[in-house]
Parts: sequence; structure tokens; C-alpha cells
Amino acid sequence: MNPKYKAQLWAREIKRLSFHYCGENVDVYNPTRRRSVIQYRSLHIYMCRKILNFSLYQIRDLYKANGMTKTFHHASVLHSLNMFELYKEYEPSIMEMYYIMLRGHRAEENTLNDIITKINFINPNYYSEMINGINYAFDLTVSDIKRKCNDIQSKNKPVKIK
Repeated sequence: MNPKYKAQLWAREIKRLSFHYCGENVDVYNPTRRRSVIQYRSLHIYMCRKILNFSLYQIRDLYKANGMTKTFHHASVLHSLNMFELYKEYEPSIMEMYYIMLRGHRAEENTLNDIITKINFINPNYYSEMINGINYAFDLTVSDIKRKCNDIQSKNKPVKIK
């Protein structure tokens, strides 16, 4: 999976899970200095750096592309990384959320690796047997994407007032 896409998914997952822990949907890209936001932002930055191996500049660019202010730079990212150690000591929910998200990341990674290993092991004579299943899964994915696009387009259509 594309690392930038994975980082976006994590930001959405933090927003979803944070409601359970602090009673609000925390947007890590929100340029506020509220404690709940900076703690979860620190978690997101930590995961991007340690798991996705993003550079400080890549993380900065990710945040700027998602609406962070012009004053957010690589030093801000470094500070957030350094503060993560402190935040996880005083806010146990951060580590709990980290393990939940890490488990999901590892499960996706393991499933994909398992599929790749099995495909590499299959005798090429049997490729025609598995192509139907792959095509079916691909068609389902494409139809899901089309449905989501249509939903977005229908929400964005102007309403005519009589």
C-alpha cells in the first residue's frame, strides 16, 4: 500500500478512535495547540517516522498538504517526535491506540505477504485457475470505487430551488 495513503488512513483512524478515548474526534491536521490534538498528532507523526520511514521533510509536506500552517516545518516534526515519549508516559490511551493501529497495519502486511508467497509457490500451469478469483476481487474493488465516486458526485450537485 502507498505509504502516503497509509498515513492518511492512520489520521482517519485516529480521528475515529479518539472519540472513544477523549470524547472528541481529533483531527491531527488541525493547526490547534489543544493538548488532545498535539498528543494524537505526535502519535501520528511517530508512526509515520518509525513504521513508514518517512523523513522529517516528508512528514512536514504531508501535514502542509492537509492544511497545517506555514509555520509547521521539520523542526516542528522533530519536536513532536521527541515529545511522544513524554505523552505516552502521561496518557496511556496513546499507547493503547498505537497498538490497535499497529496490529491493523501488521495484519494487512501479513495478509499481503501471505498472498504473494502463495502466488510465487503456485505452479504456472494453475494460473488460469486463480485468475477468475482475482478478476472477481478486482471487479468488486472497481465497483466499490465507482460507487464512492458517484456518492461524492451526488452530494456535490447543486440543489435547484424553485
